[in-house]
Amino acid sequence: MTRAVFEGLVLFLAPFALFALYLGARRRNPFTRQAWDGHVHWLVLTGLVVVIASFVYIGLVAERSTGAWVPTHLKDGVLVPGHFE
Repeated sequence: MTRAVFEGLVLFLAPFALFALYLGARRRNPFTRQAWDGHVHWLVLTGLVVVIASFVYIGLVAERSTGAWVPTHLKDGVLVPGHFE
């Protein structure tokens, strides 16, 4: 679960990082507020669209298991991990 949160956070912050690189390439200081005025709303919207698109993509191409789930159990004193049959 933590990995999913961090991946979503990285995807959300990617447009901000790219815009900061763009400001640096244009020789503007990315650490001033004036450089970001008027762009933050678009960056937030773009970040949300990227995160939602990544969730949709993962939902469409994720591996699906079609068998029955067998939970973790003990068999002859050995712990057998859960698996699909």
